Amino acid sequence: MKNMIQRMALISKFIYATLFLLFVASCVPFSYRKVCGTYVASVHENSIDTLFLYKDGTYRHLIYRASSNEFVYENLGKWEYQGGYVDLHDFVFNKDDSYYEGLMYYWDEYFILASLPVSSFWGEVCIDLDMDLGYYYLKVGGCGQE
Repeated sequence: MKNMIQRMALISKFIYATLFLLFVASCVPFSYRKVCGTYVASVHENSIDTLFLYKDGTYRHLIYRASSNEFVYENLGKWEYQGGYVDLHDFVFNKDDSYYEGLMYYWDEYFILASLPVSSFWGEVCIDLDMDLGYYYLKVGGCGQE
């Protein structure tokens, strides 16, 4: 009985040590190189929202109408990565509206400096847009000028 208790205590220590190491490893900040790349927004039904973060510190943000794959908007700007956050200068949030054909959309009124947390889930790099609603950009491609 005493042997069994000692084994269970040893197994418990091993499990706690493993969980601690996994937690610490998940807290290591990403490198600039790991953050740059191509991202696609999740949970969008009305639009296709793609974000390209380039090595030179610039980004390209494209929005297409999901129903027809028709181009809706393009935005170019600068980005930085520091302290676990991506800062997107002159960024426009896409709220997944129904973008109607033939209407003019005035995006310039909505430029902001967006500071978005970068996270990882099972090795997938994500940029969180709205944690409450589960909106995020999922990295689908590596660094480089597309």
